[in-house]
Amino acid sequence: MSRTALAALICLLFAAPGLAQQDTTAPVLLDYSITPTVFDTGSGAVTLTWCVHFRDDLSGLGRAYLQVFQVSPPSSGTGTYYDNFLFFSGELEAARCSQLTLQRFSPYDTYSIGMNITDRVNNIREFGNCVRYHCGSPYADAENLCTFGPCEVTNRSTTGLADSDADGVPDDADNCPFVANADQSDRDNDRIGDACDPFPDDHDNDQAQCESDLAQCLARPIPDADGDGEADATDRCPNTPAGEPVDDAGCSLAQFCARFDATTKDGAKACKRADWNNDEPLMKPKDADCAVDKGSRARDDDRCVAVASPPTTTTSTTTTTSTLDTQPCGIHGGDCFGSCGSDPDVTCRPVSFQCGPAECGCFPITVTTGTCSTTTTTLP
Repeated sequence: MSRTALAALICLLFAAPGLAQQDTTAPVLLDYSITPTVFDTGSGAVTLTWCVHFRDDLSGLGRAYLQVFQVSPPSSGTGTYYDNFLFFSGELEAARCSQLTLQRFSPYDTYSIGMNITDRVNNIREFGNCVRYHCGSPYADAENLCTFGPCEVTNRSTTGLADSDADGVPDDADNCPFVANADQSDRDNDRIGDACDPFPDDHDNDQAQCESDLAQCLARPIPDADGDGEADATDRCPNTPAGEPVDDAGCSLAQFCARFDATTKDGAKACKRADWNNDEPLMKPKDADCAVDKGSRARDDDRCVAVASPPTTTTSTTTTTSTLDTQPCGIHGGDCFGSCGSDPDVTCRPVSFQCGPAECGCFPITVTTGTCSTTTTTLP
């Protein structure tokens, strides 16, 4: 390999990370809304609120631009249009709203909407009213804004139109047609007015309703009549005595064994091999949980019963530390007496131990240590 080729390869290797970081991808639109979509500028100016939510994974968000313009402009002139910008500060994802005002006596007409979004290095993504015409020239690369939200608004006279809630907004444009809300407030931009939105701060009402239903379900107490920790719906032994340990089916050992029919050969065999808590896969005789209790010589009164657990014995050792002196100091007539030397702070007194009787001693001088054992027997 020549020096020139080697140098070129090295340069390419060092340049690769920079090339990988170059942002050539336009941001992605996640959601968009505009309200109101039907209005009347004959009685005054109308303010449209538009909101956009978009994401850019590399260079960050730059701006969003919205344009509202007449679908049917006059034969002379360009027609009426309004536009508005939203600026961002390089966030990777953000949602923001802005407003634009249509002046009083703006021409009655349908107004089409176009929008574009850019990142901080001016990669652009355009959206238009593809249902009508806006995805053609000069917006050949435009995506359909109508799939995200309203791509048209209508300015018309509202005289004589139905207004069920008498809030001044006709029913066909009212985001709460049966609840008065003249301001058409919609905090979560889901096109349902706050006044009639069951979840005014959650854009996804279906998900919010699901979460609400789940929370209510989880808040309900689960019936457990015998209090053994197994719900009644899945408790195979619903009358377990209080305090009895149970298996994962809600059965105590005695209840578990009683389910086997020891009056049959197969039932008696199953009884002897039954594993209460699935903790003895080999089930040796010494580990058996159940046994056949033979009533008489006949099999018809045999029962499968719990095997009694052997007593368990635990021994604990307690170390007792005391301060006793070996000088003459003892008990006389139930009282401590005797000399403990010349130190007036050392006296003959009773000393209690954690186990064993109290003794007399000079306190405090030397340390002696003793031990005692306590045995506890636990019956099944």
